[in-house]
Amino acid sequence: MRDDLVAAGIKCMDEPVVVDKNILSCRCTEDLPEWGKTFMEVMGN
Repeated sequence: MRDDLVAAGIKCMDEPVVVDKNILSCRCTEDLPEWGKTFMEVMGN
């Protein structure tokens, strides 16, 4: 999937969580705890 994203012009980062304006993403299910923590920080809790 990464190759398809790069071919479409997406900048892929090998980080557990990436915040880009109002988009919050993670690499895989193993990163969900860190994603949840970051989500709460972004939401102001």
